[in-house]
Amino acid sequence: MKQNVEARSGVAQPQVFKFWKSLRSSLRLTKTENAHTSANGLPVDDTLHMYEEPSTKGAYLIPSKTKYAPSNAINPAPSGAYGHENLETADAKDSSACDTSTATNLKSSFRLNNLAKAPSSKEVGWSDVVFHSHEIVLGDNPAVSCGPPVAVGSTEVSTDTLSIEEYENHRGPRRIKESLLLPPSLREDLLREEGYCRSEIRDVEADVNKIKKFRKKNARENILKRVQHSASRNQRQLRVKAAVDNHVHHDGWLIFV
Repeated sequence: MKQNVEARSGVAQPQVFKFWKSLRSSLRLTKTENAHTSANGLPVDDTLHMYEEPSTKGAYLIPSKTKYAPSNAINPAPSGAYGHENLETADAKDSSACDTSTATNLKSSFRLNNLAKAPSSKEVGWSDVVFHSHEIVLGDNPAVSCGPPVAVGSTEVSTDTLSIEEYENHRGPRRIKESLLLPPSLREDLLREEGYCRSEIRDVEADVNKIKKFRKKNARENILKRVQHSASRNQRQLRVKAAVDNHVHHDGWLIFV
């Protein structure tokens, strides 16, 4: 009895394998004919998936009828009951992608419009020229050669306004450096007109002369220091050169004579 069962099992397994192999090849040929539409409007196929049973000695194939979307489909077929959750997720992703692309297009078009509206070159213009007149005060600048120094005060005396056309039509030639220098007598007269007395002018002149003397003294001292430094450096160089020429050494030390 055992021998008959073994003989039958040995004959039945190749026949089952050949049967499912021929069935699978026929299903491949008729794959496009069995296609139909799924719940979300995507084409799916009814095929037989073959599974291998590793526990048996002679492996055999078990058919399992499932539905799956073809490999060239845009979105895979949903899994679960009718795939409502997956469809909602896919719709949300598609809508977010559309919103992102729309926002990007709006930004790019807005930038292009701004560039088109922007002027090609910038222009600067003036309408009026305003002249501010300030008072003349007694200064303390020691750069004057002689006489009292003058300066411009912070108090505004008067203001004059002219249009740019009128200013360009009536302005005179540009003054040179020599014409900007005021002689000592003219400076003293200007200060007297502003209300300064002679004693104030003389006191400022004395302070300015002291500052000028200190500056001259510092300049002379700096020159003397530079001369002394260069002389001492030359002297050291000459002593080193003379000692090297005379080859005066003692226990590896160079002795200056």
